[in-house]
Amino acid sequence: MKNKTTNWKHDIFIAKNSLFRNAAMKEYKIALKNEHLRLDELLHLNRCKRIALIKFAAENIPFYKEYYRNITFKSQYFDSPSFWEDIPILEKHHIKSHFNEFFNPKLESKHVRKVTTGGSTGEPLKLARDKRFPEEVLQWRMLKHWKISPAEDKLMFWRQVPTDQKCYKRVVNQAIWWPTTRIKADASSLDATKLNEIYKIAEKKHPGIFWGYVGAIEQFAIFMDQENLRFSKPPKCIWVTAAPTTTFQKNLFQKVFDSPVLDQYACSEIHWVASGVPASDNLILDYDYRHMEIVNRDGSSIHSANQQGDIILTDLHNYAFPLIRYRVGDRTAFAEDHLSQAPFFPMIHPVKGRISDFIKTSSGIILTGEYLTTIFDDYTDLIRQFQISQEDISTINIFIVPKQGAVLTNVKKTVRDILKTKTKGQLDIIFHEVESIGHDRGKIRFIINKLKS
Repeated sequence: MKNKTTNWKHDIFIAKNSLFRNAAMKEYKIALKNEHLRLDELLHLNRCKRIALIKFAAENIPFYKEYYRNITFKSQYFDSPSFWEDIPILEKHHIKSHFNEFFNPKLESKHVRKVTTGGSTGEPLKLARDKRFPEEVLQWRMLKHWKISPAEDKLMFWRQVPTDQKCYKRVVNQAIWWPTTRIKADASSLDATKLNEIYKIAEKKHPGIFWGYVGAIEQFAIFMDQENLRFSKPPKCIWVTAAPTTTFQKNLFQKVFDSPVLDQYACSEIHWVASGVPASDNLILDYDYRHMEIVNRDGSSIHSANQQGDIILTDLHNYAFPLIRYRVGDRTAFAEDHLSQAPFFPMIHPVKGRISDFIKTSSGIILTGEYLTTIFDDYTDLIRQFQISQEDISTINIFIVPKQGAVLTNVKKTVRDILKTKTKGQLDIIFHEVESIGHDRGKIRFIINKLKS
């Protein structure tokens, strides 16, 4: 952080958070201290957090009281080296069927953040996170690995950027973030005009971080490359998330932006799980706050490096809606390498299993996969699964598996109107109600683009 502008912004950031968000700053100091733990101390910390969470869930959470009814969580149970692997895996269908039974009945609703997954497997999922844990401290620690301040200005490619926000709310939001500048780009619908506007703003403001969905940033990079555009002051990093980043994409980003790529793994259910570090192509786990296992399809554990398997996650700080040994639907493998010095956190290969694609119109408007996964978020009570397929430049087919008795007339009209607006009426949108959606190597793809590139 040699840049003087960054220094004073960083100082203000620390001062504001110390004054108004003291709990977050205390947790941040703990997170930094954890990076200096010996390996045995780190393993002990992780184990103690898992035991505390499982005891709490078994005693207080309605679902787990029933799910663990055949397990007696006494001290001798935890003496077994394999005690954790004996705990049954939590699947998505458990949450869908018993949603209300996962909430902590003793916790006030103000401490609960309800979320909906993007639906990358074709069906959005409702759940919740614990507001009491300031999860942004893991973001701050991640950026510190790259010698970047969390106060750095950001260009953010996210979906559903609010355009009708009242003036006073915009002013308040800007005041909260001051002096950091956050440029928000709507990743849900991108065309040449919008991409050119984003480029001009970024060239003027020089944000130090480009952050967002890999599919949206890829479209921005392709546009800049085709137009032979470059930045006079490159960003400090390209921070991508929400989908696997291919070697092709990384090479494209480095070529166009002249910046390193920070690959971060998270999911709607559990934020801030693992992230890239400058010294490795692999990702380092936030092992002091998240527990990850890799298992075969039958649930048997994989301990050896470089063997792909299903990711099983436990959020060690979510006591509002505990997710314990949760199969998220992504795949990866443990890496052989570790950092040459502390932190001694485990490392994984870049995550596989998430699919990012897009829909394209004849004029070049792009609807990114990361946006399209959210179009049925408000209708999870009516729709079981969905899939979008484009076979020609003028038509998309949307396949929907409705829940029993669901009437989708209004849903179809609303979604059709939204997509027609975003694509300027250039696509015919055909809905199909079906009984099931076929699998692609064990995973339902939410978007299929069959156009020849």
